[in-house]
Amino acid sequence: MNLPDDSWSGLKEDRSRDALTAFVSNLDFKLSEDQLREIFSSVGEVTEIRLVRNFKGQSKGFAYVQFKDEVNGKLFNKMQKIIYN
Repeated sequence: MNLPDDSWSGLKEDRSRDALTAFVSNLDFKLSEDQLREIFSSVGEVTEIRLVRNFKGQSKGFAYVQFKDEVNGKLFNKMQKIIYN
């Protein structure tokens, strides 16, 4: 049995954007990046939306929303309640 070599062990995880990025799940599969940007811009300035898609290009129902400044937890939680209710 051939086991993979240890070449991946030298990679380092970049956590510099963790405090700026929010994971959002249980999204409507029809939501677009533009709609998510519009929704979350009320929390703070959105710099990037990464809507995860399958091989057919369809949304998988979750995304990563990156903000310019650290996410305000209370505002973000409020936004999640609005989206999901």
